[in-house]
Amino acid sequence: MTFHDPASIESGCVYARGRNHKRQRVEMLSNIVFWVTLIELQIVCFGIPTTEYYTYAPTVLTNITTDVFPIIHEVTEELNDTVTSLDSTNSSSNPSVTFIDVPQHTETAFGTSVLLTCRTAEPVLDCQWSWRPLPPVNLPLPDINPSLNSNETTHEVVAVSPAATTQSVPVQIFPAFGNNSNDCSVRFKHTKYEQIGYWTCAVRSTINDTFISTEPAMLSIASDKPDVSTIIFDESEDVEASPGTSTQLICRTLTPVNECQWYWRLFNQSEQYDLAVERFNAFGIDKTDCSIKFDNVLLEQEGLWTCGVRINVNATFVKVKPISFFVSEVKFVQLSQGIQAAAGESALLRCLVDKPVVQCEWSRKPLNSNKEPEVIKMFVPNNDNKHDCAVRFKNVLHEEEGIWTCGVRLTMSGRLHEAEPAKLTLLPSAKFNFTELPENTSMAIGSHTILKCAASSRVEKCTWLWRPLIDDVEIAVMHEYVGQGNLGKNCSLEFPRVRIEDQGYWSCRVSLPSSNTILTSPLIRLIVYNEGKVEFSELSRYIQKSLGSSVFLKCTTSSAVEKCQWSFTPALSNTTVVVKQLSPVDNESKDCSVRLSHALAEQQGLWTCGVKPFGKNTYINAQPAKLELIEPGIIGT
Repeated sequence: MTFHDPASIESGCVYARGRNHKRQRVEMLSNIVFWVTLIELQIVCFGIPTTEYYTYAPTVLTNITTDVFPIIHEVTEELNDTVTSLDSTNSSSNPSVTFIDVPQHTETAFGTSVLLTCRTAEPVLDCQWSWRPLPPVNLPLPDINPSLNSNETTHEVVAVSPAATTQSVPVQIFPAFGNNSNDCSVRFKHTKYEQIGYWTCAVRSTINDTFISTEPAMLSIASDKPDVSTIIFDESEDVEASPGTSTQLICRTLTPVNECQWYWRLFNQSEQYDLAVERFNAFGIDKTDCSIKFDNVLLEQEGLWTCGVRINVNATFVKVKPISFFVSEVKFVQLSQGIQAAAGESALLRCLVDKPVVQCEWSRKPLNSNKEPEVIKMFVPNNDNKHDCAVRFKNVLHEEEGIWTCGVRLTMSGRLHEAEPAKLTLLPSAKFNFTELPENTSMAIGSHTILKCAASSRVEKCTWLWRPLIDDVEIAVMHEYVGQGNLGKNCSLEFPRVRIEDQGYWSCRVSLPSSNTILTSPLIRLIVYNEGKVEFSELSRYIQKSLGSSVFLKCTTSSAVEKCQWSFTPALSNTTVVVKQLSPVDNESKDCSVRLSHALAEQQGLWTCGVKPFGKNTYINAQPAKLELIEPGIIGT
C-alpha cells in the first residue's frame, strides 16, 4: 500500500501528509527562555525525504519566575494565541468604565476555538488579559465571589485554597480595537491544557490610569484523554521484505479503539521526526485491528513505522514501539579483506553495515579446504552501535587461521546477509608466539607483583617498554635482559616492592635468536595506589540548569580508586537508589565524573558520588550535589 497525496503525484512526491512538531529554543529579553513549536512537513520526492518548517504559535511555561514582561501581541482570530509572562495585574474599581460584555466560564474540547469576549461602553486605550491556574484537584476551588473583596461583613466561613490567593499573571497588553476602540476580546484558536485556568480582562482609558478588571472567567477542557492503561497492544515483530513484493505491518489491540494512525521516519532518527502518513478507522469485528498492507513494496518505504491508536476523535494517539521495516539490500560499508598476523598478536576483522541489525554471525573455513564453513561466533551487536559486527582476536591462535565470513540478520526470522569473505593468515613467524601475556594490574604501594610474559621458544632478548598514564608521551625502554628459566622462554618482570613511579602502561617485547623476528605484547595498565584514606579533591555542590540541558556532575579523588558509584535521592523524597556504577573515566583512575546529556525533571534532587578504594569492599560517599532544573516557557497555540 503506497500513500500518495493527489497534489504530489505529478511531482513524484509521496507521504505529503502529516506533520510533526519540533521545539526550538528562543531567548527573549533578559533571562526568559521560550520554546517555539514548529510544524514539520516532510515530503518524499522521488524517494528523497525533504523537510519544511512553519512556525506555530508559542505558549510559555507558567512556573518561570522573572520580573521581565515580554509583550507578544495577539487579540483576534488572525493573530496567534497569547503568551504568558510573570507580572501581576493591577485592578481597581472605577465607575467611569462600564463593561457591556465580559468573559464567561467556558468548558470546551481540546484543540477547539474559543472566544472570550470583553467590550466596554466607552472607548478605552489599552487592554490587558491576566491568568491564574486552577488549584490542585485535592484542594477546594478558589472562591472568586466579588463579595470577598468588598468591605461587607460576612459571618460565613469560606475555605480558600492557595490557588485562590495567588495573584493573576498578566499575559499581554495591547491597544483596544474595533470601530469605537472598545473591544478587548481574545480568541484561542486551538485550546491546550496549558491554557486551563481563570482569565481576567482589564482595561484603562489613559496611560496614567490603573487597569479596571472584570471578574475572572474559568476556562476548562472536558476530560478527553484516553485511559492508556486500557490500550494494550499485541506484540509486533520487525519486518523484512524485497522491493515489489507484498507484506503487512501488524498492529492490533486487546480492547476496541476508534481510529488508527501510522507514522514513518528514517532509521537513526528520533521520534520528533515522525511523519503521519495514513489515518483510518479501526477495523475487524471488535475494532481492534490497525494493521496496514503493502501491495507493492517500495525502497523509500524502508524505515521505522509506528502505530498509534485512540479511543475517540478528541483523544490523543497512543503509540506502540516502532517496527523496523527493511526493504533494500544490506551494504557492507567497512569490511576486512586480507589480514596477516603473528600468532599471539591481536587482529581485528571489520564488518560495518548501513542498517541496524539484530544478530551478527561469523563463520570460518580452514585454508585450502573443501569443508563447509562452520559458524564460530554469533552475537547481538552493541546497543550503542547496532551497525557494527566487528570481532577482535586478543591473541590469534593457529587454529583461527582461515577464511572468515561476516553475516548479519535484520530481523530474527529474516534471512542471513553475507559479506565477501576475509582471509586471516599467520605470518611465517607464527611458530614463535606468546604463551603468557601481561594483564592490567592494580597494586598497593610497597607490595610484590609480577607482570607475566613468556614465549613458545627461547628468547634472545626481553625488553620492557613503559610510558606514564598521561597521553602524548613517548614509550621508553625500561628493562632489557635475556630470556629466563631453564629454556630461556620467560621474560616476566618482577616488582619486589612496587613504587608509585612504576605506575603506567607496560608492554613486553621478545626477540628470536639470530633473527629479525620481534613480537610485542599489547600495552597493559599498572595502577599503584595508596592504601591510606581517599579524599575527594573536586566535587559539584549546587547545580542549576535549564530543563533538557546537559549537566556535568564533577567528582575526582586525590588517589586512584577501583570503582565509582552514583546514587540519587529525588526531590521531596527520602529514598536513595544507586543509578550507575562505573570504572574511573581517566587513565589515573581518579575521575568518577558523569554527565547527564539531557536532564529531565525527574532527575532533580541530590546526586551522591561514591568511590571504592582498591582492596576495599565498601564505598566511600562524598557530600551530595543538589541538582535544580529550571523549566523554560511552554510554547503552544
